[in-house]
Amino acid sequence: MKQFVKFILPHGIVRLLQTRQERGYQRGRAAISKNSPVTPAIAHSALIDFVVSRGVDRTQTTEGTMPEASLAFLASFLQQHHDGSHALRGLHVGNFLGISLVYLTDIAKKIHPQSLVVAVDPNLEHRGIQHPQDHVCALVDHFDLSGNVLLCCGFSHEKNVSNDGRNYLEDYRLLESAEVEQKIATEHAPHSVIDHLKHLQVATFDFALIDGNHESAYVQDELVKIHPLMNKGGLIFMDDVSEGWPLLKQVFETSSNTLFRIAEADGRVGVLEVL
Repeated sequence: MKQFVKFILPHGIVRLLQTRQERGYQRGRAAISKNSPVTPAIAHSALIDFVVSRGVDRTQTTEGTMPEASLAFLASFLQQHHDGSHALRGLHVGNFLGISLVYLTDIAKKIHPQSLVVAVDPNLEHRGIQHPQDHVCALVDHFDLSGNVLLCCGFSHEKNVSNDGRNYLEDYRLLESAEVEQKIATEHAPHSVIDHLKHLQVATFDFALIDGNHESAYVQDELVKIHPLMNKGGLIFMDDVSEGWPLLKQVFETSSNTLFRIAEADGRVGVLEVL
């Protein structure tokens, strides 16, 4: 039947019909792409395995990073909010071994190959792992993202004690005052990185992840300081807004104001939209 219609219709009309049909196909593919979840080129397990291959303890690696389901949850937000028309700019606060950094940077690069993520971390011992930034750099390089990550060694806000003042290797034991003072005296890194980025006015960000210091007041200050660096409609991802960190969960749940709107949460991470 199609061949018969093609035979009796003038050539110009046939081309017009075919062109419209092609546009329909293109729109269909675009809709499918827009509504389909992102399938990362880098598997979460591959990131874990690479870090472990460098001699890092698997338990500390796994427990110290976001689970795959939560990272995929955040990745879906990036894909839904950005169509690839421009390079994304991201801010990543709290790197540890770089797993969430590489995961989200990979997603941003897939959306646009020139996307850039500024990663902020003081490179202090965490969970018994010395100089974690060495592993971050190796992970970023191994997965071909060195051109999409800008590392800033320092505290996002004020100087604070590492490991949230706990000993993660001793059942999360809170440190005594003398232990905290000793760590503060021997741990060194620049501070106020977010303020410096604002003064430099080098970029505004499409998304940001906050996963550094877990003190509620500190995180609240980070949110206020990050806001002027964000594009309107930008996304802020917060980790550990869960029952395990009730005060962080409270910060997230009370963040709907003139600066932010709560978008969604999955029980581990939360998403704020910048107003």
